[in-house]
Amino acid sequence: MKIIKSNKQTICTPNNVIFNFLNDFNNFKLLLPDKVINWNCSTNNCSFKIQGLADIALSIDENIEYENITYKSEKPSPFAFKLKTNIVQIDINNSEVQIVIEADLNIMMEAIITTPLTNFVNILVDKLKNYSENNLNT
Repeated sequence: MKIIKSNKQTICTPNNVIFNFLNDFNNFKLLLPDKVINWNCSTNNCSFKIQGLADIALSIDENIEYENITYKSEKPSPFAFKLKTNIVQIDINNSEVQIVIEADLNIMMEAIITTPLTNFVNILVDKLKNYSENNLNT
């Protein structure tokens, strides 16, 4: 099991607001890299293609209210993985967020995909910070 962690981001948004935003895949597209095409979603699942990489499908697996949302890969994703968003309340108006991928990768795949996946989770958490602080604090 390969574990890939994003940078931790302190976000000036309450944890419940971040949780509710991330708990709906209709919002997820706002966080994805520019290279995403073929986006389809409902409240509980989504699918998309990252140009040059792979087709990805996700569903919400489990969550702990205001603390954690776990998404799991579905077919046609090229390998099994979970994408976990950990949200820690710092105070009433601030949260710390880290996104973690737990992936079942063979050694060859791990060598090829670790850097792109690290970049991917960092883009997600950076865009979450930017979007949250500019759009969710009303």
